[in-house]
Formats: sequence, structure tokens, C-alpha cells
Amino acid sequence: MSRPVAGLLCGLAYLACLSIFLPFLPTAIGTMGHDYGLHLPNMLAGYYWFLHNGVGILPWFSPAQCGGFPYFPDPNVAYLSLPQALVILMSPVRAIQVTFCLFALIALCGAYGLMRVGFGTSRAAAVLAAGLFVFNGFFIYRVLIGHLTFHAFALAPLMVLMLLPVGRAPEPVLARLGRICVAGLCLAYMFQSGMVHGIPPVLLATAVILLVHALRFGWRWEPWLRLAAAGLLSLLLCAGKLTAELALLAHFPRDQYPLPGVPDFLLLLRMVAQMLFVSVPADPNAQLANTMWPFERNEWEYGVSIVPALLLVVAVVVGLVHRRRWKPLSGHRILMLLAIAMLLACPLLLNWHAPVWTGFLKSLPYFGNSSSLLRFFCAYIPVVIVLASLALDGIPWPEAARPRLCTASAVLCLGGVVLQNALTERDYYAGQPYQSKPIEAAYARARATGVVPPIEAIVDTDRFMVMSNDAMIAGGSQLDCYQPLLGYRREKFPVAPLRLGRVDQTVSGVLNLKNPACYLFGAENQCRPGDHFTLAQAADAEAFRNYRPFAFAQPLWQRLATWTSLLAAAITLVVLLMWGLVRRRAATPGA
Repeated sequence: MSRPVAGLLCGLAYLACLSIFLPFLPTAIGTMGHDYGLHLPNMLAGYYWFLHNGVGILPWFSPAQCGGFPYFPDPNVAYLSLPQALVILMSPVRAIQVTFCLFALIALCGAYGLMRVGFGTSRAAAVLAAGLFVFNGFFIYRVLIGHLTFHAFALAPLMVLMLLPVGRAPEPVLARLGRICVAGLCLAYMFQSGMVHGIPPVLLATAVILLVHALRFGWRWEPWLRLAAAGLLSLLLCAGKLTAELALLAHFPRDQYPLPGVPDFLLLLRMVAQMLFVSVPADPNAQLANTMWPFERNEWEYGVSIVPALLLVVAVVVGLVHRRRWKPLSGHRILMLLAIAMLLACPLLLNWHAPVWTGFLKSLPYFGNSSSLLRFFCAYIPVVIVLASLALDGIPWPEAARPRLCTASAVLCLGGVVLQNALTERDYYAGQPYQSKPIEAAYARARATGVVPPIEAIVDTDRFMVMSNDAMIAGGSQLDCYQPLLGYRREKFPVAPLRLGRVDQTVSGVLNLKNPACYLFGAENQCRPGDHFTLAQAADAEAFRNYRPFAFAQPLWQRLATWTSLLAAAITLVVLLMWGLVRRRAATPGA
């Protein structure tokens, strides 16, 4: 396959993806996925903050929900992300559309580069990987439903590519550092954009792909050292948000929810195979045990189409036919195969329900604060795509006809991927209820006038389970707010003495507005989580309700973490600029 043909096929796959899925942002009836009821108001609050304060001051808190709550430290807030940055230039819905288009392109290019450069496959196999990844259901349907924090999943192939060595010759030190910086930035962006629950499965998939690479090209420590260095760099880049987020989460553990799972392990295997290769099972919730409520359809979307399954079957058949050519497995290769099997079993084991096993998981630090571990299934997506692409390259075509047959196979496979996605029923997404027009109108008013409506009152929308925080548009902060950290039914919301009415009302010497600094650094600010601004803090409350900063005490470790992030960002930028200049000079004729 020639380079122009590869580019044409990738471009067609990309355009097909956009033509199928962009019409759901918004839908034909002008609505969007229900979880945009959380993210669009958050994006508007970030824009309000920008209008008053510019880009140089972080919005630690927001008055727009729950009578006042932390903003930047909230895991669900992606203030340092592309969608929020784009809101400076365009409306929130347009920013989401552009984000989807750009990250779909990153997914396409990253998957192509991972196979073509990282694994040295044919262009046909790399094109297939690009098409499969841009159509993966986890990325697409999370964006459609409003789980905007998961758009960073598209960075996974690029991150893995940066970890793999290029060729057998050692790379220059600056090139190695540059690749580590790119991988670290990918991980840091995943965290800053709110993809907290997606990072562990991405790292699991990364480990499997590194092992597959080692099986093909021999064991090398360098990819693992790069992964460790990239992980350390991402922690440094995110130190400011991470420490603040941990301080917030310490007050709101999510250990009140049981961990659901499928009791029948063989049934779980069949369900996962169906989710990956065919479609969402007809009634997956019926197979779950130990659950408080059913999961929506979007929680079961992990599809990569039937194409990888067919290619893997072909690879198995070819392997059995040519088994006489198999070389004896060495000890270290057996260990790598065992490690791959154990890693691939993790998502299954985490979603298998047995009382003793589930109780053990619930006792562990990370899993104990989870209400579902279904998202670990996204770890299979990059792994299956890599294996399917290698399987396509492994088909023993006659050498004389191999280029033509590889190209034809790639075209046929991509056609199957597009056709399966085009024919998939999506009524659930077409009928989503969230009305984005009020947020769009509020954005347009603020952009045209520069006037930000301050929070005037605590309001109640008189609904049991609110799926939006739109009251901020009219100067209201919702008592029945949509804030997952407080529990899906606000079980952990310290409501009292918050009440309906104006925020400048006073009862027992406090204003009707919560001091959000108490949720983070209560000891340093002589208060407890849920406490209100006092009359003596009226000036701070006035600034807060107008989306302006107010003075609050931070512990030394938080200030050190913030400066660590700034220093790490500066060093990373310098390394990337130097690497880019060296690459440009090397590519310039006569340099």
C-alpha cells in the first residue's frame, strides 16, 4: 500500500466517523447527552471566571452549585483541558464538537503511528488500526452521553507509541527525553481532563502492549523505564490538582455503594465478547448482582466491531496450520505470555461477583471508593486493535500478490467497521433529554456584554434527582445540585444550615452561602466541611458569588505541590522546544 492510499483510507475512515456521530452533538431534536447537565454548566462557570479574572488565576471554587463548592479540585471539572480553553473562543457546544473532531483525529494518527512506527507493520495494518481505534465505542459514546472527561482516551495510542523504542540503535538523549515528556503530558492531560477512572485501565492496556512488543522484538527495559519516567512526570505536572483533589475526596469517600458484578464467570466472558465485537447485550443489567440501580446503555459501550474477532480467528487458524514452524518457547517468553494472560484477566476478575471476592475488593483503597468497575473493560480496546492489526500482517499471502491483497483486505475490513457502525441502532442517544440551548444563550449574552450574572439565591428545582445545574444562568445555586462527589442522591451533602432564599440572608451569624475552602483545608481556615461564610467574611462572600477570588489559607504542602506543577510544566516545555528545534534542523536540507 502506498502512502497516498494509506492517507486516503485514513481520511475516509475519519470522515465516516464524523458523519455518523457528529449529528448527535446535538441531536436532531436539539438535545444532548444527559451528563452534559454537569459539564456544560461547569464550562460556563469556567468562562464566567475567565471574563472576570483572565487566565492567570485558577478558579479554586465555584458558587454555581450546591451553595458553593470546590471547582478546580473537583475530579469532574476539566478546567485545564481543551474544551474549557476553546470556550474562550467559541460556545460550549461548538467547543465540544471541535474537541470530538480533534481527538478523533489524534486517535486515528496515534493508532496508525503505533502500528507503523512502534510495531513496524505494513501500512495496511496501520490503516486498519487507525480505523478501528477512531470508531471504538468507549471514546465515541462517552462523548455522546456527556462523559466529557473520557475524551482523553483518544491519547492512549500516542502515549504508548512514545514509550516504544524506534529501531535497535539507541536514540539521542534529547529524543528520549522528548518522548518521555510527550507520554507524561498524555497521562497528565488524562488526569487534568477528569479521566481519573480511565487511567488505570489505560495503564493496564499499556503494560500488555509493551509485553506484546517484547514478544515480537525481544525484551528491553527501556519502554518500562520510559513508562515509569512518564508516570513520575505526570504526577509532578498534576501535583497541584492531585493534592487538592485528595484533600476534597478525603471528606467525601464513595464507600457507601456496593460493587456490582456478574456471578457467572463464563457468562461474563460471553458478555464481554459481545460488547467488544457485536453490540451491547440485550439486557446486561439483568445479569448483574450486588447493584443498587441499573446501568445506562453507555456504560456497556466498548465495541471495536466484528472485524478484529474475525482477524484473530484467522490468526489462530493460520497458526494451527503452520504449527510445525513454531519455535520452542524460551523461559522468558513463557513468563511474558503468563504476564499478558494475568493482566488480561484483571478486568474480568474485577467485574466478577462472588461475596468473599467482592468484599475483598471493597476493602482495598481504590476499589473501595468505586461504585462500578465496568470501565476497566476499555483496557481491551487498544490490546484487541493491536493484535488484530498484527493478525492482518500475519496472513500468509503469496509474495507476488501480497501488496494488492493486503490493501484489499484493509479496505474490506474498514468497510466492515464503517458498515457495522452505520447500521447500529442509536435511538437511546438520539432521544437524550438535556437541553443545551439555555447554556448557549447565557454564554452568548456574557460574551456580547461581558456581564456575568452573580449568584443571588439558593434555589430548588423541585426534582428528586437533578441532572443539570442550569439554575446558575439566572443567578441561582441549586440546593438539589448535580454533584457526584456528594453521592448520586446527595447522601453526603452537609446541607444545614443552607436553605432556600437569598445568599445574603443571615441565620445564627452566618450567610446563606457555603465557604468552599472548608471542604478542602478546614483546619487551616478554622472551619469544617459544609460551614458557611460568617458575617465577618461578607466581603469574601461577595467576591465569591461574583466569580472572583477570595483569600483563603492553604497548607504548605499544597503551595509546594502547586509550584512543583509549574516548575515541571516549564521544564517539560523547554525540553519539547529543544527537541522540536533539533528535529527541524535535522530535517532541513543542508543543515
